Amino acid sequence: MRSPEIAAGRPILAEAARTIADVQVQNRGTIGGKRLRRRPTNHFPPLLSALGATFTIRNSEGVRTVDAEEFFVGVYWTAVGEGELAHAHHGAALAAGRRDALEGITLGANARTS
Repeated sequence: MRSPEIAAGRPILAEAARTIADVQVQNRGTIGGKRLRRRPTNHFPPLLSALGATFTIRNSEGVRTVDAEEFFVGVYWTAVGEGELAHAHHGAALAAGRRDALEGITLGANARTS
């Protein structure tokens, strides 16, 4: 949330991080941890897919790169297999003169009605 590199290159990631849980969780969690937990309420999988992110996955035999569309397999499941480690994720920086935006919609029991 406070990374100068993220603020300059893709500020929408910091904005999404600020919507997750409370301060205690935010101070202990990482995008890496959140991306691996493919929870239905997690903002990062659809955001990273929309940004065209790729993921580097390591195992004892080498490294492979997976697009976000293939990385997020299903609810609570990613392409990281047994004995593998999601090493990094990569995404394109925001083009000069362009801006990102994030809008959240609450559904279900927690939705407020007027």
